[in-house]
Amino acid sequence: MKKLIKGLDTFLTTVVVLMLIGLMLHVVANALGRYFLKTPLDGTNEVVAYWYLPVITLGGFLIAHFRREHISVSLVTDRLRRQNKKEFLIVGRILGMLLSLALAWYGLLEAISSFQVGLTAGVSSLQIWPVMFLVPIVFLALAVTFIVEVFSISRGEHESVQQEAVADDEAIQGS
Repeated sequence: MKKLIKGLDTFLTTVVVLMLIGLMLHVVANALGRYFLKTPLDGTNEVVAYWYLPVITLGGFLIAHFRREHISVSLVTDRLRRQNKKEFLIVGRILGMLLSLALAWYGLLEAISSFQVGLTAGVSSLQIWPVMFLVPIVFLALAVTFIVEVFSISRGEHESVQQEAVADDEAIQGS
């Protein structure tokens, strides 16, 4: 499973970096065209808002989760015994999974609705319905990672549980 997550992380990072580069080049080309040619690129704001940014932010959610680079506040759980900490971590992951599944379901309904009407970006003819399908995909992937983490925590293989075990062992040896 770790190889799959590592591969997915590498793929997503590549896609997000390419989208960032594309966004920068597109915006710079638009600014240069506006300044030197007095003609901006048509639809730049729509492409940025409805294509580049959703891919970058939704990909960023998964990348941050895979790399454990999201914000984590552990004021309460750091003071708990190992078993209670595991229980809190499991409950938190289950709540995260349920929320992710709810957002995936809602996103899927919205994406299907957008597809059926052929959703475009406001007054332009830029099709934006394909990007809407990223929401259910990303949140379903998050839900799956939460499920995997629940099993990892319950077996004591999760990094926060292992750190706690090492700290307990060091405290016992220091006594």
